[in-house]
Amino acid sequence: MYLLKCLTYSSLAFHIWEWLSNFSFEIRHIWRLRKSSIVKWQYLWSRYLGMAAQIADTIATRYIHSHYIVPRTFCVGWYLVQLIISQGLLASLEISLVMRLYALSDSSNRLRVGLFTLVAVENIIVMVGGVLSILEVELEAACLPREPTIHIIIISVTLGVTQMILWGLTIQHSWRKKVALTSLVMRDGSWVFAVVSIILVGTNANTFARTRTHKPVVNPFSTFVAAMASLNCRIIVNLEGMSRKRANATSMFELTSFVDTEFVDPPDVFPDQPNYPSRETEITAVENY
Repeated sequence: MYLLKCLTYSSLAFHIWEWLSNFSFEIRHIWRLRKSSIVKWQYLWSRYLGMAAQIADTIATRYIHSHYIVPRTFCVGWYLVQLIISQGLLASLEISLVMRLYALSDSSNRLRVGLFTLVAVENIIVMVGGVLSILEVELEAACLPREPTIHIIIISVTLGVTQMILWGLTIQHSWRKKVALTSLVMRDGSWVFAVVSIILVGTNANTFARTRTHKPVVNPFSTFVAAMASLNCRIIVNLEGMSRKRANATSMFELTSFVDTEFVDPPDVFPDQPNYPSRETEITAVENY
């Protein structure tokens, strides 16, 4: 229970710090986006739903710790809420990645349909598996699961495969198109893949290690929420900062660096050199997002 409290409080503190570090940029740029902007609502969804969920999780953790013995119905209900919030934040993050890939692929409808189908299938598998796991798992005192179910493995594999596909497509399209947006998409996409992979590997390793020693499993909900919300908000801030040519608007903690290079066509005396995209192509790629 002590480890769970440490994860909960530290994750909330990190999320608040990350929010404050970008609050001025949020006021100047995010809030001024038009009401119909998908990017604006993605940012607000991730930022404030994530923060509200972490505050609620902190309150629930204190309640569980103070009572220790709580009804199973309370534990199951709270785990179901955690599942919905976690997958909602992850889906928003994946939609951001899909939109960036769509912009790099010259607005390929085939790619867009394929990626949104991938995200939809992942959400169905995770939600169904999560609900079955919550209903079947045995709980000890303080709502701590005794041992994982087979559904946890299926969920982890599904999430891992989805992230590998998104990251692989990011690498592929980044190599094919050399514009300023490429560096941003590549670096942010790599950060997302790395963070999600670390969470999945760490969670599963910790889960099965504690199961072998007959210790209750620690739920990493607060850490996952903080990571997904911060990642999505950060890549939105980075792209908005790049499109507005204000790299200094982001805080010191960056998932990417901004590239502001003037691309020019190579001279005709080098016919074997590849044709680099013009500045207009670079701007169009950003606007497509």
